[in-house]
Amino acid sequence: MKSYKSCVRAWWDTKTKNEKANGCDATGERLPKDIYSNMAGWKLHTALLALVQSGAFVVVFSCSLTIFEIVSTISTTFHPSLILLLSSVLLGLLFSSYARDSKLNISDYMELWATVAVVEPHGDVSEWDRVASHMNEYLVTDSAAGRPAQFYDGEECMQRFKKRYSASLLPKERQRGSEFEDLRPYIEEAIDAASDD
Repeated sequence: MKSYKSCVRAWWDTKTKNEKANGCDATGERLPKDIYSNMAGWKLHTALLALVQSGAFVVVFSCSLTIFEIVSTISTTFHPSLILLLSSVLLGLLFSSYARDSKLNISDYMELWATVAVVEPHGDVSEWDRVASHMNEYLVTDSAAGRPAQFYDGEECMQRFKKRYSASLLPKERQRGSEFEDLRPYIEEAIDAASDD
């Protein structure tokens, strides 16, 4: 355990020191907000890509057919192809967040926390854009080629960090420990760097 903790601390210190000295890279990377006209279109594209890569496309398409059957028996006012398309889009959008989150592992979380600690974005959306850009590049190229980008823009990156990737991973008061308890110092450092104060 001591060896593990010292290795994690050494990685963190090296990572944050190097990035603070050199500046966080990927500031020139384009975010999905610069490519797609809206977040819904990007989420649908990301969900479909994740569905195809994971092999779950058949399951979602089957669910879409089930919805199609139910709606078509209830009402005949909608065109069948429209019902099938809308149900596929709805399921795709619902699945997109899960598809992106399911691809993250501990090293991805550590990279995110270290990036937030280095950039210190607080409430500045343009700084969160830098975090989002860096993480998208890291996740798609450095960590696992073929994974979809995680963040549409800085605003979404900030919201998801605060809701899913920080304090929510730590146990609450009077609650038993979590798998992230030993990473508490790094999460807290990232939370401090992200606070609006």
